[in-house]
Amino acid sequence: MSTRSDEILNVNGLLYELRMARFELHQVLLLLSGQKSSLRFLSTEERKQRADVLRSQHAGVGEDALPEQLKDRLFILESPACCAYEVVAQDLKDTDSNSHET
Repeated sequence: MSTRSDEILNVNGLLYELRMARFELHQVLLLLSGQKSSLRFLSTEERKQRADVLRSQHAGVGEDALPEQLKDRLFILESPACCAYEVVAQDLKDTDSNSHET
């Protein structure tokens, strides 16, 4: 019998593959519009900081009372086996970039 953590890891792996396919398609569309993007994987410290921010936003709420989606997000941020990254989009003519977490 698989545990919830095992299920999250499996789903996270499938989501990662889907996101990579979406990212590749997005790359083609951005290039056609004169932009590019790249993936920036979050460091261990960035992952810890983001998890801490999420926990502080729900301070006073017991672990069992947290919404399932938030529990899953925290698990992904805190588990070294999961990938946490953000997509960085950049105009080919401009050096400023816009960052979007996924």
